[in-house]
Amino acid sequence: MKKTYFILLLNLFFLYHAKAQGIDPINLPYANFGNFGVTEEINNNPYLITYRPDVSTGNFPIVIFGCGANALFSNDINLHTYDIFLKHLTSYGYIVLITNRLSGGTPDNKFKIAINWAYNKKADASHWINKLADTSNIIVMGHSFGGVNASELVSTDFNKVDAVVYLASYPFISPIFGQDVTKYKNILLSISGSEDNTTTYDEAIEGYNAYSDTICKTFIQIKGAGHAAFGNYENSTQKIGSIGRENATATIRHLIVSFLEGKIKNSSIGLENFYSTTRLLNTIDSFRTTCDTSFLVSSLTNNFKTISIYPNPVKDEFNLDINSIVGKDISLKIYSETGAMIYETRSATKTINIQTLNRGLYFIVLESGKDRWLGKIFKE
Repeated sequence: MKKTYFILLLNLFFLYHAKAQGIDPINLPYANFGNFGVTEEINNNPYLITYRPDVSTGNFPIVIFGCGANALFSNDINLHTYDIFLKHLTSYGYIVLITNRLSGGTPDNKFKIAINWAYNKKADASHWINKLADTSNIIVMGHSFGGVNASELVSTDFNKVDAVVYLASYPFISPIFGQDVTKYKNILLSISGSEDNTTTYDEAIEGYNAYSDTICKTFIQIKGAGHAAFGNYENSTQKIGSIGRENATATIRHLIVSFLEGKIKNSSIGLENFYSTTRLLNTIDSFRTTCDTSFLVSSLTNNFKTISIYPNPVKDEFNLDINSIVGKDISLKIYSETGAMIYETRSATKTINIQTLNRGLYFIVLESGKDRWLGKIFKE
């Protein structure tokens, strides 16, 4: 229950703060390039475009990326279409391998070829992969059909993949020929756009839900983002969306980098930037996660340390010991276990009557200025 409690609080605070405290994404540090220069190289066998930090030694995770597919007789997308995200990611200390496929159709083994190439070069003392790559940390990422292709590796070699990142994408789900991602247990990030008619919300969320055994997965929908928001292109059927290119790029950069920094590199700053309610973007429409976010409570600015709720469980009414903040402007909200706000007052009193509420678990959110306090009650 503890994990569920913190996960719900994360979602509750997203709903509460998004309107009032949403941050413009271009003002976030992750919207700018990181500390590493980027070296680009073409590998011919297999054909890969590679980006690596411009240093001589390191231990950097590997990101294998698949591009979206061009429509018939179209060439809007090329292997550099996603440089706005991939070179940016490299600047934070990641090695990126871009697979050579720009068409749709049946998923192939290009991701498997890329990962095997990385393993082989890791064993070659003269190769830069040997000196720079951490082959124990493999991330697969793709836009649209590129994500479908990434799912092929997840479904066949799930133990080799440490993180999956979908950009307006999802695994191919079919009872006979589909990709089985149910055995994958590591981490997943799926980002979609609210104005995307190519990868719809229903398709993206179905793919997200297909990861039934994943220990930590997060789904985010970006407000006003179309299919072309996830790459540096636009055509007659795939638009950037009302969010605009600048905000779309900054938002996606922030989400990718902060997620991987937090979950792959175990960076507390990355975790805070990705999950913390004080850093929520005004470009996010919805945010759901199964990841343990208990670190958020310990990181909150919280001066309400002497507050207690009693009795708990509650029959008709409960008391709040708020003597430590008497005289301050306090707001109180009560949420159901499903996340619905069912009570609100701007002048919190010491006694709250919940006689009319059904039996079950409820969450309390108290705020005064920048201070926040989170609690729970059980209604008998």
